[in-house]
Amino acid sequence: MKSFVRGLVVLVILAGAGFAGVVYLAQSTAPTSSPVEKTISSDTFPR
Repeated sequence: MKSFVRGLVVLVILAGAGFAGVVYLAQSTAPTSSPVEKTISSDTFPR
């Protein structure tokens, strides 16, 4: 019975961490890479 409770606690912790990761990734998708592409031009690289 103790192993079942221990496994349940581990699953709950992993589920919470996964949910927090999904929320973090959903919030971090706001900044796009388009400003970075605009700042880098082909003239800055030596040929």
